[in-house]
Amino acid sequence: MAESPETWDLLTASLAVCDLRDAQRTWSFLVHHDLVRDEEGDRERFIAIVQYEIPREITGPTLSRRVALSLGSAGLTLPAGDTPDPMARIAAERMKRYS
Repeated sequence: MAESPETWDLLTASLAVCDLRDAQRTWSFLVHHDLVRDEEGDRERFIAIVQYEIPREITGPTLSRRVALSLGSAGLTLPAGDTPDPMARIAAERMKRYS
């Protein structure tokens, strides 16, 4: 069973409101909101994570949560991403202004 959107943090919620198939734009959104670090090779690592996770159909965490967990494991996340964002309210509002 997937996690409840009520438990999402800002990084997971931000990934959920983005189109992960457009990894370049998603990365830009995450960087713009200081959710991930942006050093040499980080964007490429993010794209590799997304490309690995998109085709996987598993029971358990959502795609956005799996990507968020992988970003954390890779050391790419920043503290702002830990902010609670139940139901992606903050992320959705940011996405409206970002588009």
